[in-house]
Amino acid sequence: MADTSRTDELFEMLRARGLRKRAARVLSDAAGAGRSGAAASQQTAQRLIDDLRSLADELEGRITGKSPTRSEAAKKAARTRARKATARSTAAKKGAATRSTAAKKTAATRSTAAKKGAATRKRATTKSSTSRASSTGTRRRSSAKKT
Repeated sequence: MADTSRTDELFEMLRARGLRKRAARVLSDAAGAGRSGAAASQQTAQRLIDDLRSLADELEGRITGKSPTRSEAAKKAARTRARKATARSTAAKKGAATRSTAAKKTAATRSTAAKKGAATRKRATTKSSTSRASSTGTRRRSSAKKT
């Protein structure tokens, strides 16, 4: 008799909370039977409980805005942004290294050219000053002889 009243209490409680009559009857019968209940009613009750859990999770997600699919989508988007940022960074570093190498080569070429130019100018300056000195000296001598 006590079992019957417990199953009836459970049935009434489930109905009061909005569960359909058939679902409430299956759950209350399975709970009343306990572990000794028929396997079919236990499985039916377990499927019903799983359905109710998934329904509750979905409702919670809709209300709070935290559904599993939205969360997965957000995580995927974050991974994509991170991957793209890494790719941009790698490309930027590669470009900077290329520019740095090119700048070093250009600087080395300019330095070599500047050294060659300086040596050429130095030789040209030395020759012209020598020739000026010798020509000036010649003039002096010639003017000295004339006098």
